[in-house]
Amino acid sequence: MTEPIEVTVDAGAPPAEMEALRALFEQAGFEADVHDNYMRLSAGDLPWLVMVTAPFSTFVTAFAVSLGTNAGSDTWTAFREGGWRGARALLTGTTTARGSSDGTITVRDPDGPDVDLRSGIPDEALRELAELDWPAMRSGRLGWSEEHGWVYMDGRGTGLAPRRP
Repeated sequence: MTEPIEVTVDAGAPPAEMEALRALFEQAGFEADVHDNYMRLSAGDLPWLVMVTAPFSTFVTAFAVSLGTNAGSDTWTAFREGGWRGARALLTGTTTARGSSDGTITVRDPDGPDVDLRSGIPDEALRELAELDWPAMRSGRLGWSEEHGWVYMDGRGTGLAPRRP
């Protein structure tokens, strides 16, 4: 197991859902401290939210390795060679654990942008993550747009995410 990771879900999440998330992360080799302390200020039924603090590429590749995918020697090479399936496994497992198909996982990467993965994101979008220029994105936020593809937002503005050279 790796160091414990912090997993935050929306306040009031049922204990059974939190336990299912903990088990999902454990299956991928992570010890997860799951807390329901994300406060929302909106009323009504809202989509679920899961926030995880971990290096994005290492995190989703660990899910792929737990599924039997060859991790390779380099994290982004492993991601291109099938590690992106780890992101799909994470989304599928989280959707099952949360009991709803409508939600978002935000991976808060301490060395890069926060990555928002909506539950309905297509496989093509997950594969494209390996083609982005991650060193050019040291902070900010990355999200998928059906119209534009990966969009990168930081303190300088919003635009298409940079691609690998």
